[in-house]
Formats: sequence, C-alpha cells, structure tokens
Amino acid sequence: MKASHFYLTSLLGFIGLVLSVTLVAVDQSNLKLKATFDEQQKAINQGANNQQVLQNIVRDLAPAAPNDERIKELLGRNGFTVSVNPSAQ
Repeated sequence: MKASHFYLTSLLGFIGLVLSVTLVAVDQSNLKLKATFDEQQKAINQGANNQQVLQNIVRDLAPAAPNDERIKELLGRNGFTVSVNPSAQ
C-alpha cells in the first residue's frame, strides 16, 4: 500500500467517524425536540378537552341563570350573556 492510499483511507475513516458522531448528536437533539413537541401537543389536547367540559357546564347552567342571580353573575363575569327566549306557543 502506498503512503497516499494509506492517508486517503485514514482521511475517509476519520470523515466517517466525524459523520457518525454528528449523526448521534443530531439524533439526540431530535429526541429532545420530539419530547417538547409531545408536551405541547398534550397541552393542546388538554385545552380542547377543557373547552368541551366548559361548553357542557355552560349549557347546563344557562337554563337556571334567569332564576338564579349568582349563576347569571358567574356566567356574566366569564363572558357569557344569558337571555331569556319567550316560550314557543
């Protein structure tokens, strides 16, 4: 083996080692990003679930609001307006 072949082979081996180490570092970074993304997605999903629960609570409280000032005030403080529709006859 000539000296030039030895140096070329060594250089290619070193480049392969550097690329392998870089790949491991990028993989670790991707795992951290994925964990962050998963936490954010979980928070978004929890918010959607909370919104559904809130809608159900408001829907259940709304009929009682005209008869109960505390419920009407509670809904009003949170941005909900309660109006009484005349009964269909």
